[in-house]
Amino acid sequence: MTTEQTAQISRCLRHSCALQLPRFEQNNRRLSLDIPQEAEYLECRGSAHLFTEVFNNLIENAYSHGMGAVMVSITVAEKLVQVHIRDEGESLKDISLSLLSTRFYKANSDTQGSGLGLSIVHSILPHISANLTLSPSPTTCFTLSLPYLSQKAIRSPTK
Repeated sequence: MTTEQTAQISRCLRHSCALQLPRFEQNNRRLSLDIPQEAEYLECRGSAHLFTEVFNNLIENAYSHGMGAVMVSITVAEKLVQVHIRDEGESLKDISLSLLSTRFYKANSDTQGSGLGLSIVHSILPHISANLTLSPSPTTCFTLSLPYLSQKAIRSPTK
């Protein structure tokens, strides 16, 4: 009998942002994270490692190919959590997400990176029951949507 893995989305996002923050600070760029109270303890199906890999790649992509600040936020709807990763650079007009997810494809050959980040994200999505969308206007925003299983109760410390 195998047990199904679950992960707290807020914890995975905090971890990814903490890993990326030194790079942002070193280059005088801002990385912000907005987790509303209702999203704080949401559990989703999948491994924390895979969620962190997805978030790392999406934040790295916004840093490398975007401009200005990168804003990471969560919204919660009925049984659905959405993670938005937005930058202040030019929007990606006339480029499809399927093309951006192609291995080694780069929308701008003058930027850093190998063109593998979104391909890696795309390959992980089925394992975490998630969907990724691209909203190109007015700036680039990737949104990861996935169902949540439960909201763990907040436990107060025992004395």
